[in-house]
Amino acid sequence: MDIKFDNLRSVMSLHGEPFTLIARKDAGINGLDDLAGKRVNIGTPGSPQRVMMNMVMKAKGWTEKTFQFVDELPPAEQSLALCHNRVQAIVTNAAHPNEAVARALELCGAKIVEVTGDTVDKLIADNRFLAATEVPAGAYAGVDKPVRTFGVKVTVLSSSDMEDDLIYTVTKAVFDDLDRFKRSHRALGNLLPGRMTSDGLSAPKHPGALRYFREKGMM
Repeated sequence: MDIKFDNLRSVMSLHGEPFTLIARKDAGINGLDDLAGKRVNIGTPGSPQRVMMNMVMKAKGWTEKTFQFVDELPPAEQSLALCHNRVQAIVTNAAHPNEAVARALELCGAKIVEVTGDTVDKLIADNRFLAATEVPAGAYAGVDKPVRTFGVKVTVLSSSDMEDDLIYTVTKAVFDDLDRFKRSHRALGNLLPGRMTSDGLSAPKHPGALRYFREKGMM
């Protein structure tokens, strides 16, 4: 059944949940294309990491035969497989910093690999819910500069039935005290106002949010 959500309206985007590629340092994986011919965990069927990996594979024209070996482990098991060299690379979708990612980097001799290129650019252009993003510098030991990738943005949504004044007030409360809002959770620490008004918003903006953004010259 094709279910439509025509009454959804975007208020703002928040932190990203980047598609994060983690590889063993001895695997020779320095970019997305280097995954071909390697041992890779693509996640359990139906999981967020598998959905994103399937999108990447389709965009690249890859199949499971592209890899030397494919595993379908859940997130709780994939770091151990990486440490034991059962697989050379794993993927995850998570807000950063993330404890599981930190453990993989620390215990498995692993690194976060940049995921960029024309294929990724087209994937973002063709899917409004995706956006270019990055793993922030300093999120983990040894990550001294941002690592570019892409992913979904956690989005604040409302119904078109919600009163404009209410959504305006909510939007104003967040942006007028954004520094305090960013301190409320570590995943929010790298929010940028200009990107919160556009990145990953797949539904039309709510008129109440639009009013605030236009008043502040953000649109």
